[in-house]
Amino acid sequence: MFREPTHFNRTPRMRALSQRSRSSVSRALTSSSALAFASLLVFGITGCNDFFTKDIELGTKSSTSSGGSGGGSGGGTNQADDDADGLSNAVEELFSMDPVNSDSDFDGVADGLEFVGENGDPLNGSAVPSDDNRSKILPDADVIQNEADRDRDGLGDGFETENGLSADDPDTDDDGYQDGLELVAGSNPFDSTSRPERDSPPASDGVTRTGNPPLDSDGDGISDAQENGQGLSTTAADTDGDGFGDGIELLVSSEANDAASVPNLTVPAAPVESATPEPTPEPIE
Repeated sequence: MFREPTHFNRTPRMRALSQRSRSSVSRALTSSSALAFASLLVFGITGCNDFFTKDIELGTKSSTSSGGSGGGSGGGTNQADDDADGLSNAVEELFSMDPVNSDSDFDGVADGLEFVGENGDPLNGSAVPSDDNRSKILPDADVIQNEADRDRDGLGDGFETENGLSADDPDTDDDGYQDGLELVAGSNPFDSTSRPERDSPPASDGVTRTGNPPLDSDGDGISDAQENGQGLSTTAADTDGDGFGDGIELLVSSEANDAASVPNLTVPAAPVESATPEPTPEPIE
């Protein structure tokens, strides 16, 4: 699904996008991220053909806003995500998405889901994600019901705790992408240099949209209209209570209304923190 980034030539439009992106990101970064911003400038000037977010840092930890749709923000320590769509403001500005609108193209699927989903494009209303057939069926003894998701990243507290992820911070490694999105994309949620990759950057369909995007009452990244059509809850982000949000289940083809059907996600090993050595006592004279 997520292959090595496709190399492409920098057209005038791409160069213009890069210039706008550098300007947007410069406003978002703080003085403590000067080195990160320098990396972005070097990237743009040298014309590196690797996909945009592969080797650059985007901002530092900051307070987050609540509300919006598409996964929520919690913990207050990850990068700001004002529209709570799973992508930080800095990431959205870099790719010309709307950082205060969780569904930039008004197609009923939140930007974060579209960024990592197969065939999705958060700037193209006719390009929506398709599943990639990674679901699994649990035996009755392993079925979970009513699993909480405190940080609203699409992963239940029990799953995150068991796998060493933060249940209170939706973006454990603070790279601008929520943990649930990273697992779907196959990037490492413990490593801020490992981020979701696409074959090509999001590309606008050229449609001007006004007004409000489709309503997403439960903030799971799927509009009420789509959930009603699929028999899912519009008031619960995890319809079947199995610890995986409806949006995450949509991307990996597990059944969002069946607690025995869950995403078959691979979680990298959590980093092992080395113990701080005890200070050597001063010799007694």
